Amino acid sequence: MKQKLQNLFFLFLLGTIGAKAQGPVITAAGFNPVIGDSYLIKYANQITKLPNLSGGDNVWDFSSLIDEGNTDTVIYVSPKGLSFLDSFPTSNIARIELGIVTFYQKDSNAWGPIGDYPLDSIVNSGENFTSTRYSSRLNFMVYPMSVNTNFSDSFQYFQRSSWGQTSTSTQYDTLIGVGYGKLKIPSGNYDSVVCVYFNGGINGFGGRFFFITNGVHYPLLEVVKTTTSGLWQPYYLSGSPLPLQISSFNVVWQSKMPYLQWEAANTENTKAFNIQRSVDGHSFSTVGQVGVSGGISYHFEDNYIPTSTVYYRLQQVDKNGQTFYSSTARLTVNSQPITVFPNPAKGTIHVSIPSGTAAHVMIYDAIGRLVYENKTYSSVQPIATDIWSKGTYLVKVKDNEGWKVSSFEKE
Repeated sequence: MKQKLQNLFFLFLLGTIGAKAQGPVITAAGFNPVIGDSYLIKYANQITKLPNLSGGDNVWDFSSLIDEGNTDTVIYVSPKGLSFLDSFPTSNIARIELGIVTFYQKDSNAWGPIGDYPLDSIVNSGENFTSTRYSSRLNFMVYPMSVNTNFSDSFQYFQRSSWGQTSTSTQYDTLIGVGYGKLKIPSGNYDSVVCVYFNGGINGFGGRFFFITNGVHYPLLEVVKTTTSGLWQPYYLSGSPLPLQISSFNVVWQSKMPYLQWEAANTENTKAFNIQRSVDGHSFSTVGQVGVSGGISYHFEDNYIPTSTVYYRLQQVDKNGQTFYSSTARLTVNSQPITVFPNPAKGTIHVSIPSGTAAHVMIYDAIGRLVYENKTYSSVQPIATDIWSKGTYLVKVKDNEGWKVSSFEKE
């Protein structure tokens, strides 16, 4: 009861402050998260006090925050297909963060969680965990939100741990528009920002201030009062992690076996690539894995001799356990491999083009440097290798059947 009275007093106090100015209005269209949103959050060192947060036309300068060194990635996904969705049937968006799936419900009035559960990898590994379900939505935001907004309600939560403990309780959540102004954080400056006080959730989860603006679907800055030291812990938005980009994915013949090649950028959040194969283009199974090296070029040789057309795709697994897929590449059995002769080479070489048409030929040395290229090559054209160093060379040919790969030795 004491905690509830304190919350009501704080609500009244901030409400009287907020009544003096309205400023920007945060709307559902401007702030509700959407599927595909991803954000990189940085932890900053604790601070002793906050500037004045109430009223209007503030300039909140947090640009001197010092990074603690920890980061966190937040990704919003569709709840469809996620495990345990049956326990949260009203969820229309989910968030993955630190190995936890939080099921959210959003609409034009508000958005917030209705429960959470650990990822399958944590459940299946036997790690201890706790799942939560709320009797109603825990509102992280209500709309329209401005300095004049005061909102409070109650809800029940139900917790269950993997080691058999269960608990229920009634809690309260409060949202108050405190002030508005400009915000400066290490990653940038923002206008038309609203500061919102939030207190609610399990065991008083909250007691924090959010700084939000339309057009960015996540708090620009969050400061939380620590219970042990009484200091404030800041978390600020560093930006959106660049999405993984897979380009030039193709499969060719090499040594009579399928050889996959692809290039990938922005792999910071990628854990590995699973190689998946199919004989019908619909049902795929994993046949290998390639780890992330930090570079952009990747390859995989499938120790498999197909007897009919075969299909491949890449399953990208990120560090949060989410999976994403590349386009599908096809390799036909009737494609004829290329050959290089003589092999090993001493002087000039020829590259056979089975289709008989002009082809695009590229040759790379052992460290990946392009040493020869001809976009209209035919088999009768000699290629001089006299000035090339000894070693293995990679030959890539694109004819009317697609890209193919071979190699030869230079003596």
